[in-house]
Amino acid sequence: MENGIYHLQPCDDGSLISTLLASVEHAQTGMRFNDGRCDRQGRFWAGTMLMDMAAGAVVGALYRYSAGQKTLEAQLKDLIVPNGLAFSPDGKTMYLSDSHPSVQKIWAFDYDTDSGTPHDRRLFVDMN
Repeated sequence: MENGIYHLQPCDDGSLISTLLASVEHAQTGMRFNDGRCDRQGRFWAGTMLMDMAAGAVVGALYRYSAGQKTLEAQLKDLIVPNGLAFSPDGKTMYLSDSHPSVQKIWAFDYDTDSGTPHDRRLFVDMN
């Protein structure tokens, strides 16, 4: 499940049936999905990172999955460990952190709820 997002269906015998919903070609080998969340419109967002976090490679991205389109589209790039995605109560601000020790920042974005597009990135908290 490192290359995409899946629908998991538990079976009575304790096993799982997994169905690939959408996949991505990572920026390089050794990457995986890390953290995800849905917005209020039901779009699923998930970040990718290098499994070897110590490398500090700026190859992570934040993807948006829209069930109607059945695609994962990169919305933000140049991240190391995208984490902690959140939305404001009114859904008009998106928050995203990069929790890698060399970054440790949280950004806020204006969020277009109709298109599911973040824009106007600004620093919200710098933990360094």
